[in-house]
Amino acid sequence: MKIRFFAAGAALFACLNAGTASAVATSVSTNPVALANALSGTGLHVLGATLSGDAAAGTFSGGMAALGINSGVVLSTGSTLACIGSSNTSGSCGNTDTATSRTLTMTFKSDGTDLFFNYVFGSEEYNSYVGSKFNDQFTLTLTGPGYSAVNLAQLPNGDTVSINNVNLNKNSTYYRNNSYEATGSDASVPPYTTAPSLNLPIQLDGLTTVLTAKANHLTVGATYSLAFSITDVSDKLLDSAVFIQAGSVGNVPVPPSGVPEPASWAMMVGGFGLAGAAMRRRAAPRRLA
Repeated sequence: MKIRFFAAGAALFACLNAGTASAVATSVSTNPVALANALSGTGLHVLGATLSGDAAAGTFSGGMAALGINSGVVLSTGSTLACIGSSNTSGSCGNTDTATSRTLTMTFKSDGTDLFFNYVFGSEEYNSYVGSKFNDQFTLTLTGPGYSAVNLAQLPNGDTVSINNVNLNKNSTYYRNNSYEATGSDASVPPYTTAPSLNLPIQLDGLTTVLTAKANHLTVGATYSLAFSITDVSDKLLDSAVFIQAGSVGNVPVPPSGVPEPASWAMMVGGFGLAGAAMRRRAAPRRLA
């Protein structure tokens, strides 16, 4: 569920976030080549691109406060992008959705042997459905000389990027909590019942930190394909999304402009809470058996 902080600390919080707390702006696009070109960075030559699946795709901007990435391409499991980019409210994205997945596949040639790109995965499945069968996931599949459908969406320890692999209890270094819930399947599992929400200006209840995917030993001038795929698992409810940084897919790593570390946010939120806060909570979205 989402929380808001008011009272004595609210004015200070507003000042600290002036100019950065607006919602993420999204725009639907069905032009795969335009999306691939938006991602293309140093040393990458886009040869073509395709979009598949029934969910929404497009571009985003104004994402620095919420994501740590200002602009780029967004792929969703939902039928619309408007909800996931909206401010952190008491609603949920995808409670009546019928879409399930979206994949952007780009073919390219590279001037160098290394490939990098930055992305953020987020979902409305957090935190109530962590550890359940509703394990929405993101994959980045590289195919070409030396790579046979290799998933690059991995954490440094080799875990893939999904609801059950990145959360408050597992690989929490790479997770940002945007929901304060003590209900659902995670209610009795610390630290879910005590974790503060970062109250980021985006609807998704949890997000990864900015992650960097890497591939080495590419063959210069050879043709490769890279498939970005976001998928609902087990049902169509509650949207997930991936945000890929514009211009970051290339031979040279592009540093994202980061958001405060979770520990720093926790200290700020804690300070405002001590000043006297009133919280508004949302019940976790429910699924019918």
